[in-house]
Amino acid sequence: MKDKLIELLKEISFFAINWLRKLICLVCLCFPIKKNDVFVNYFDGKGIGDHPKYIIRELIKKDPTIKVYWVYRGKEKSNIENIEFVKPFSISAIFYQTTSKIWVSSVRMPYYSIKRKNQYYFQTWHGGLAFKKIEQECEDALSRRYKRTCRHDSKMIDYWVSSNADNTKLYKESFWYQGGEIMEVGSPRNDIFFSGDDSELKVKIRNQYNLGGNKVVMYAPTFRKKDSFKAYNLNLNTLCECLEKKFGGKWKLIVRLHPRLAKDSEKFIEYSDTIIDGSKVDDIQELLSITDLLITDYSSIALDFMNTRRAVVIYASDIDDYKKDRDFHMELESTPFPIATNQTELEEAIDNFEYEKYRESLDAFMKKYDFFDNGHASEKVAEKIYALMQKC
Repeated sequence: MKDKLIELLKEISFFAINWLRKLICLVCLCFPIKKNDVFVNYFDGKGIGDHPKYIIRELIKKDPTIKVYWVYRGKEKSNIENIEFVKPFSISAIFYQTTSKIWVSSVRMPYYSIKRKNQYYFQTWHGGLAFKKIEQECEDALSRRYKRTCRHDSKMIDYWVSSNADNTKLYKESFWYQGGEIMEVGSPRNDIFFSGDDSELKVKIRNQYNLGGNKVVMYAPTFRKKDSFKAYNLNLNTLCECLEKKFGGKWKLIVRLHPRLAKDSEKFIEYSDTIIDGSKVDDIQELLSITDLLITDYSSIALDFMNTRRAVVIYASDIDDYKKDRDFHMELESTPFPIATNQTELEEAIDNFEYEKYRESLDAFMKKYDFFDNGHASEKVAEKIYALMQKC
């Protein structure tokens, strides 16, 4: 009874706040749409990264007069002249969302959002090809509130950016999407993997983390139910020793946790000169660009990183429990990546890793799912946005 009462109070609170914000939206409709303005929502203000970062960078190259309003929870000001930070769900955010010609988002837009006739909404979604079931594939596991937001959001989307044939199918069938265009151009955030030897960026990142000439392994697991850390039961120092024995050289390990867990990482992980905290960096793609080997679990980061053709190993200690909770869109066993469920198996997977065999499997896998990535996704989306900005 108590739990039901709490849930009822949350629902009442949600609708009260939502209708207040919708009222502000309605007032803002009195102001004209500005054709050179872009409103960006990346994870409701958790940073500067993912697909929107790369699209906006290309867009500003095309026209330096474009003004970008980026939802951001941080206190610092933008160091890019064209970008102004606005607090998520604030009056400023609502105003600029209502008056910007273009919306770019990597998550669902708030339920109070009102899209006008001459506005265009580009949904880039934060996942690519996915291991986990998502949206309508696992509808029973989603809250009523989230499903309401999904349906409302999908009605507003004009263009959905897709990285592969499987994503296109999912967006059509499992995302409540109602007939907008799907842009099969690849992942804008993965363009960084096709840019050649971006030595200046790589040197900057390596210096930032004091990596020197060491090789880099990244451990990047996804979040668990109730944000538990129980599944991350690895001896990271021993892991580095295993990599040094197999591949030679000195290795450092970067831990990159899901944004939901980043603030608590130091409570569970002992960082050092060898084990480095990379969870608070906005753009994980930059970290991936200097990573030699990736260890993850059910995160689609593996399916981004494979564009580098470097090694990926899956560490999934709770695979049976995870299947019960979320289940899989794609079975892990169908991928080219070795799978381990405990420390011993992980070290054996590394010790037995064969690059030639791995790359043959990788080629077959990428052909099967028809990936569109070729390094020009950001440019193509930016071109479409710029053309729409020229329309009256």
